[in-house]
Amino acid sequence: MKPAAVFAMSGAVAIATAAGPAVAADTSLCANSGQRTELRRQLEADPKTDLFAYARERHMSEAMLLDALPAATRKALAPSRFQEVWSNLVAWPDAVTMILKLGNVFEVHGRVLDGEPSKVSQYFNLAEGPGVSGHLRPDTFGAIYLAAKPFRGRVRHEVSFLDRSGENVFSVFVPGTDDGGEQPATLQAFEKLWTSVGQGDEPCP
Repeated sequence: MKPAAVFAMSGAVAIATAAGPAVAADTSLCANSGQRTELRRQLEADPKTDLFAYARERHMSEAMLLDALPAATRKALAPSRFQEVWSNLVAWPDAVTMILKLGNVFEVHGRVLDGEPSKVSQYFNLAEGPGVSGHLRPDTFGAIYLAAKPFRGRVRHEVSFLDRSGENVFSVFVPGTDDGGEQPATLQAFEKLWTSVGQGDEPCP
């Protein structure tokens, strides 16, 4: 699945359709050593590699793809750190939240809303307002990744929330700029989060 417009579009909510159906992915959260080596060699040879197509062709889940990135470019966190990560995202000055569903790409532009755990269920209830609102289930997540991911020859920074089969539930991106870069203030906020989580939890061997 290829989010062709995730960094270029503006407005409250943008919806795009990715080309081609998704292929069922491996249910593992972790790439193996061969997959890590292959992807890193591919990125050295071609930094503009389409990672969504690359993973689809190899039946790799999103978690496996993120795990296979060079170690210096991603940090894996345990789902138990959800509220720590979310409180940082709420402080970002802007964001693009991307949700993938059956080959469709939904983009919501705007700040991440605050929330709190339900007192009667396992939901994390988001505040109402512009942006993504609703009810999350952090207890169903398998991992959280912070990543500086190659994208068309550039680097895009994201926080991805993955389920226990390794598939993407949703991701929060640093918004892009008209010149192809990233919003400086939000990128600085990402870097603050990157530093605050330390070395990460590295659940994969």
